Amino acid sequence: MTGLERMIRNAVADELRRTPATSSASVTRSAPGLDDANHEILTADQVAALLCVDRKTVYESAARGEIPCARLGRRLVFSRAAVMSCLAACKVRAFGKGK
Repeated sequence: MTGLERMIRNAVADELRRTPATSSASVTRSAPGLDDANHEILTADQVAALLCVDRKTVYESAARGEIPCARLGRRLVFSRAAVMSCLAACKVRAFGKGK
């Protein structure tokens, strides 16, 4: 499993563990709007914060088609649902097993 796959898997697991009963006072925000369940469209910065990777990694993954996105003018935007669905569908390989 590559480092990116491991980070993606961890981000999906964290997102799935979240509950709607969590109060906003106990949530630490790493990017504006990141923890807002009604915030369906994410920027590259917010996706990077969600996945704990650099913004450049998000752009590179989007260019390769690994992360679904749409272009809005010069800006890439990401659907939270599409990103989470894509991450959940990622194939996980056992760490240290082969190439």
